[in-house]
Amino acid sequence: MIIISHRGNINGVDIYENNPYKILEKAALLPDFHFEVDIWNHNGKYFLGHNGPLFDFDEKLLSIAPRLWFHCKNLDALRSIAKEKSKKWRWCKFFFHNQDYCAPVLIKNPENNIYFTYWVYPNLDCKSDGVIVHLDGPLHKKYNWMGVCTDNPVQWRNL
Repeated sequence: MIIISHRGNINGVDIYENNPYKILEKAALLPDFHFEVDIWNHNGKYFLGHNGPLFDFDEKLLSIAPRLWFHCKNLDALRSIAKEKSKKWRWCKFFFHNQDYCAPVLIKNPENNIYFTYWVYPNLDCKSDGVIVHLDGPLHKKYNWMGVCTDNPVQWRNL
């Protein structure tokens, strides 16, 4: 199962969530984890942040693109990432939603083709091989999830 650090959190919610430099540090120390980050596009420029554009996007993050899951916080972010032609953006995973349910995740491969899986929100009965968002407590493993997104990935790894 893929373990995804929610906004770069490792052992619970962190004041540095979505900080690109902290995420790169954690990615270097924890090569078995993936990372979900909140991304915005404002006036043609990318930013990270949960409730709004907070941190300038650092393209160094794309060095771990196969391990990144971009939660597009506005439609401009979704549209612009889908149109990115640079090889740096290949293998990035990105999704957008306006309701907490089951969002498709678009995944660009090295040939710049796009395919998808699902990002499923907590407490939903959505039988999927996608990724479930699970922020606290043990997850009932009755479904064959591809991954889990959590604020406590270290705890999950040790289960």
